[in-house]
Amino acid sequence: MEPKSLKEVKQTLKSLYTRGADALKQSNYDYAIELFRTCLKDCPEFADARRDLRNAVYEKTGGGKIGGMTQALVQTKYTLALMKAPGMLKKEQYAEAMDLAEEILAKDPNNSTAQKLLIDAALAGDMNWIAMEMLEFSLKLNPKNADNAEQLIDLYTNNGLGKKAVDLAQKLVRAYPDNGVYLSLLKNAEAKSAMDNTGWEQQQKVQGTQAAQQEMRDNGPRDDESADKLVEQYFAQINAGRDNIDIRKKLARALLKLERYDEAVEVLQKALGMSGAIDPALQKMVYQAAEARFDHAINAWEEYGRKGQAEKAQAENEIEELQRQKSDFMLEKARERVSLYANDPTVHMDLALILFDRHELDEALAGFQKAQNSPRHRRSALFYKGRCFAQKSQHDIAVREFQAALAENPEAVEKLDIMFEMAGSLARLNREQESRDLYTLIYQTNINYKNIRDIVERQYRS
Repeated sequence: MEPKSLKEVKQTLKSLYTRGADALKQSNYDYAIELFRTCLKDCPEFADARRDLRNAVYEKTGGGKIGGMTQALVQTKYTLALMKAPGMLKKEQYAEAMDLAEEILAKDPNNSTAQKLLIDAALAGDMNWIAMEMLEFSLKLNPKNADNAEQLIDLYTNNGLGKKAVDLAQKLVRAYPDNGVYLSLLKNAEAKSAMDNTGWEQQQKVQGTQAAQQEMRDNGPRDDESADKLVEQYFAQINAGRDNIDIRKKLARALLKLERYDEAVEVLQKALGMSGAIDPALQKMVYQAAEARFDHAINAWEEYGRKGQAEKAQAENEIEELQRQKSDFMLEKARERVSLYANDPTVHMDLALILFDRHELDEALAGFQKAQNSPRHRRSALFYKGRCFAQKSQHDIAVREFQAALAENPEAVEKLDIMFEMAGSLARLNREQESRDLYTLIYQTNINYKNIRDIVERQYRS
């Protein structure tokens, strides 16, 4: 879904936006924010409204200068709502997820959980430009956030913005000259920049043309009927000689909407052969399409299993086999990515997570150790290292890893996960009071977290 300008939105939104812009000029920030958010609820791709919403919040907060008490109150107020956010993404409620994120960011633009939600929803909804804009804004608020800088470089590189990627990578290398991850990012960005002849910036230049407007309307299918039409349209364009990676990506999305998974994988595989270079984003689409094929089959068997006891038994056997095949497939593809992008901490993290789920702990630990060198993955890698050591009954090492993860200032929900695992390891080391204190702190923070209520109440009965 490409950005829309003021000229391309309906008249009611133009009117709302104009009133918001006037309110912003008069420093009536709350009213301006309300109007811009109303525009975005109706049209998430309205770029002018999102840009000026960001400007209004920036000016209202004096460049994101929010007191610690205000930040704590905002986090507390939205903790439960944010816990539901993964479900929104799973249900493809991307506009709703972005609106929740914007509601929080209007009160605290530095809220990292809301920033991440907006970025994840934008990427999942095929609105990479929104994710890049959010990351750029976060770096404007906090230029030292190397985690967001690294993610932004990845997005620049994979969206044809090689020069921007190089410029940002050079800044990181100057700030952290001994960091091998940033040196690798710079080399990758420089190589990709040399090959880039097109990108999002150039797409912006043709937005006013009729062809670009049609492309924006057709970019994502809204229902099965429109998906059928898009499949027919994109196949016709390919057969007429207009065969390129962008068309094949759109064709694959439409095929996935129609649950034609094998065709989608084939279309994307051919796109990979056309790229002429390593394309991590395109390769990831291939893996996701293949994974969706397994999930579709598993869902079909789950539905069949609800018919009766005999059907349930048969379904359970088939589902177990499909899950095994899916796990093997994902592991194989993750290993392929590591061999292709040996210096990319993200692929090491992805592989390690798959290995962790398969209880292949020693190899998973090696992957997490490589991933922790990246600021973007360090906190999660430390947490999972702790879980690996705990599963190996090496609880003293696990506690140290959990402590290191907590020192990285995790987000509220993730912090509870770390504390919960750490409390379990402390209990197994017979450090009962420390374990009890952590469980009690979790209980005070969120009484509905996992089985914390039962744990604490059992402690008080003992």
